[in-house]
Amino acid sequence: MQTESSFSVVRIEERSRHLLDGLDRLHREFFQGSPVPPEQFMEFVAARLGDERMLLVVGLAEEQPAGYGLSFDVVEHPFMPEWQRSGYVTQLYVAPERRGQGLGQMLVDHTLEWMRLRGIRRAQLNVLAGEDGAEGYWRRHGFEPRRIRMELQL
Repeated sequence: MQTESSFSVVRIEERSRHLLDGLDRLHREFFQGSPVPPEQFMEFVAARLGDERMLLVVGLAEEQPAGYGLSFDVVEHPFMPEWQRSGYVTQLYVAPERRGQGLGQMLVDHTLEWMRLRGIRRAQLNVLAGEDGAEGYWRRHGFEPRRIRMELQL
């Protein structure tokens, strides 16, 4: 557990009703309006609790979930033969009322330290096009654009 002022970061490795309910609430806030049902995320996470290659952390403010991060140690990619082992940050979210107070920094620090301890030498993530605030946030943490991912709705 990592602590700074009234914040702490805990890893979820087993079922905890309090933490998983808070995670579900935060995820619904983060993906409000998404066509993907939120239950799909919770089922995905629940099936992988205890997987050493998944890091699921919740940031607590006064013992209540106020942010979360989901990352993976990706050794190989099934569709990319040139893949090199990487840490992959799939989601990072802090509730709006807790932004700018250091909780996001704690989540990022915890995540990157977990990657370093696993021997991972490269971290990656995606930022939605047009999300200038998010792109700036990750640039301030040392991330740089390397690829543009494009998609076509079929």
